[in-house]
Parts: sequence; C-alpha cells; structure tokens
Amino acid sequence: MLLIFVFTYALLGRELFAHKVLLDSIGNLVMINGVPPTPNFDTCVNAMSLVFIVFTNDGWSNIFFNYYRGVGSFSSTLYFYSLVVIGQRILLNLFIAILL
Repeated sequence: MLLIFVFTYALLGRELFAHKVLLDSIGNLVMINGVPPTPNFDTCVNAMSLVFIVFTNDGWSNIFFNYYRGVGSFSSTLYFYSLVVIGQRILLNLFIAILL
C-alpha cells in the first residue's frame, strides 16, 4: 500500500511539476539556463525519492518553497500538504498494524 501511494504521488508530481523549476548557482529561481534542484520531479526515480523525502519529513519545507515559487501557490500547497497529511496517516496506520 505504501509503494502504491508513493508511486501515485510521484506520477501526480511529475504531471504538475516536471521541468518547471530551475535554480541558478546561488539558489534563486530562474526560468532559462538553470539547473533543477537536487530533489526534483524530472524523472520517475527522482520523483519517487522526492515523495519519500517529503513523506518522512526530511527537509520538505525547502522543496515545497522551491515549487511554491516556481509553479504557483495553490497547486503546490495542495499537493505538498495533502502528501504530508495523508502520508503521515498511512505511516501511523502501518506502525500501529506492526504493533498489533
């Protein structure tokens, strides 16, 4: 179930955010001649690792802020907050199932 959730959110993230955020050498948002941030939605493997990073709350605020500036407030806020809330609930349910 966890793998299906990560894969689904990775595909949704690729659809919404792939190749839309580019940064210059000091981290400012640019639209052309930039490099993508290290965790990105450009490939399926990178998207799944980014979803796992956000899923485990490992520095997801910087990732969210990059996509908030690059893509827009509504879609990025809805995507990342739903990922955190639903993902944490799934993790909690898996942990409780292991304990039981």
